[in-house]
Amino acid sequence: MPTNFVGWVSNLARTHARALAATAVREGLTRVEAIDAVQEAFAAAVRKRRDYRADGPLEAWLWRAVVNKARDAARQFIDPLLAIGHTIMARVH
Repeated sequence: MPTNFVGWVSNLARTHARALAATAVREGLTRVEAIDAVQEAFAAAVRKRRDYRADGPLEAWLWRAVVNKARDAARQFIDPLLAIGHTIMARVH
């Protein structure tokens, strides 16, 4: 792990943020939500830096964190819609 982990993550943010945001958009988020997901992933990387095992590149860890954040956000949107759909279907039958 680099000695200046926060600086290293900041550099990764500058170099990879657009691509990571594009990944989050492909996962179904709006551009604004995607930027939030990227910011949350980078913040989590700094908070959880001691959990990083260095068994793979940090970039891959961050990529997975962004995809997970995007999927979590999509689930939070979809779950209430499913509940509404089930309620409507129950009333119809």
